[in-house]
Parts: sequence; C-alpha cells; structure tokens
Amino acid sequence: ISPRDPAHVYVLWQELVFSGGPHGGEIFFARSLDGGHTFEPPQNLTKSGEGEGKARFDSASWHNGSLDLAVGDDGAICTVWTDYEGTLTLRRSRDDGKTFGRATARASSRRA
Repeated sequence: ISPRDPAHVYVLWQELVFSGGPHGGEIFFARSLDGGHTFEPPQNLTKSGEGEGKARFDSASWHNGSLDLAVGDDGAICTVWTDYEGTLTLRRSRDDGKTFGRATARASSRRA
C-alpha cells in the first residue's frame, strides 16, 4: 500500500511460465488505484529463461519464492528477486508502478 495514497495497492508474485527455459519462474507486478477493488493487467518484469523468484544457494539447496516489494515515502516502488543461479535483480518504478526502469543492480547471492 502506498504511503502517499492508500488507494494505491501493489502486488508482486512469481508465476510459473514455461517459455523455453529450464525453470520457468517469472516475476509479475500489478497495481490497483482503487484500494484493491480492481487491478490493472499484470506486467511481466522478467521474461527470463533462467527461472526467476528462486535462489540456488549451493548445488544441493535452493529456495522458491525469493522476491520482495517496497514502496518509499516518495512513491518509488522497488522490486527485487533472485534467479535460479542466485543473481539478485532490482527494478524500480518512479511513476507509481505504471512503468519500470531497466534492472539497476545485479549481484550474486550464490555461495561457493
């Protein structure tokens, strides 16, 4: 929920979409401008073959559902998730979730 406008509700989730990659996770975002009564069509923030919203910590362990969303007092929305290989990706919106910029930070969370 936006701290500037409580009628703005944001949702981020992982959905399995097998588009040719080995793991099939994609990250979707949707927003509501009427307090959650209706939502705009979802945006796919990833369109990746690697599988997003997962984190492979080492060769034997991984976690499904590694993603988060935060809304700043200035209205900026930050979304972050990990892919199957452990890369952390951040995308930000400065227009209340209407559009998102390109990935602005990437780092590996994978352990040796």
